[in-house]
Amino acid sequence: KRDFKSAKKNTQIDIPANTLYYSSPLFIENSLKTDGKLSILPASLNLGAKVKVGFLVPEEFLRIKEKLVLKIGNLVYTPFITGDSAFYSVYSFGHFQLATDTVPPKIKTHLTVKKIKRIKKFESFSFVLQDNLSGVANYHLYVNDTWVLAEFDAKSNLLTCFFDAS
Repeated sequence: KRDFKSAKKNTQIDIPANTLYYSSPLFIENSLKTDGKLSILPASLNLGAKVKVGFLVPEEFLRIKEKLVLKIGNLVYTPFITGDSAFYSVYSFGHFQLATDTVPPKIKTHLTVKKIKRIKKFESFSFVLQDNLSGVANYHLYVNDTWVLAEFDAKSNLLTCFFDAS
């Protein structure tokens, strides 16, 4: 078994060796320019590893190519950009829809300003991160312009910073 790579009609697919459990013909249709769809079939194929899918970004999306996501069902894949192409690591095949994620995440705390002012010493401080589409890829937390280590719990969307007891 060996890696499979194909680049046709402004679409590229890289399948690592041993990703497919059995040989199967692939059908790839790129209609991103007309209806924002990319189909890789059969959708029923089980994948043993991530597959890299890339395409030339349609001209109308070039200004916001970093905000392009591929959706399939409830899954949303974020891109890594190289020149005028977008690449995605996908875990399944099927009918993908190109979408843009232009709404930034919302960050809030459960504490009101009044409650914060009453706390004498913080042991920890938490923020709830909410995003309506692609999620939060990374974060940087600063307190008084100093970077601090924080933990992110993806299940509860909670970002928590623990302060030293000293």
